[in-house]
Amino acid sequence: MANELVHIDEWITSVLTADTALTDEVGDRIYAGQAPEQAAFPFVLFNQQSAIDVLGVGAVRIFLNATYLVRVVGDTESYVSLRPAADRIDALLHDVRAVVPDGHVLFSVREQGFSMVESTELPLVQYRHLGAIFRIGIRIED
Repeated sequence: MANELVHIDEWITSVLTADTALTDEVGDRIYAGQAPEQAAFPFVLFNQQSAIDVLGVGAVRIFLNATYLVRVVGDTESYVSLRPAADRIDALLHDVRAVVPDGHVLFSVREQGFSMVESTELPLVQYRHLGAIFRIGIRIED
């Protein structure tokens, strides 16, 4: 099997960038791993949290069971402005199965919500994150 994580990153990016309701909120600012240093707000950021191989008989890898944190990030003092984008992410990635190049997303389900505030020192700037952790199962055929 090929590295499934690359396929998950590509799948999440394609699903999110194809949705006009989400891109109306964040434009094309959808990033895997880390946003560029000067990225404008708000933007979507997603990161792999875990990845566990599900093995069958003889150590045959059946599929990868991964979790991803997917959230919208804004320089705001309230979650209210981030909610429409976070709601779209939830609608796009929860209870989904899909065909991907060379394989299948077997499932994508929301496991838990996520919110976080971070701030800078003076001058005080708040950055809020709103989204969810999704469990994604993927199988890539050889």
